[in-house]
Amino acid sequence: NKFYYEQSTLSTGIYENSNFSVFPNPASDQISIEANEYLMGNEFAIYNSIGKSVRKGSITTKENIVNLNDLATGIYILRINKQLYKVIKQ
Repeated sequence: NKFYYEQSTLSTGIYENSNFSVFPNPASDQISIEANEYLMGNEFAIYNSIGKSVRKGSITTKENIVNLNDLATGIYILRINKQLYKVIKQ
């Protein structure tokens, strides 16, 4: 089963679930993934609109900075384990 999490309209631009938070969203140059201990050591990936992986990394600390500078403006999907989340690059 796949789970899809989509940010509700919030003025703060912060997405949270029980395991991680992503902010800011929309983002211009970077996002921060704040993760709990459950996700430490797990991989993350960011996919573009055609499903191509454009960024990969590991959750190594409570706050993980992901650089988006070289990505085109658009909508991307962040995947951590089976959790998917929409990230908007401005």
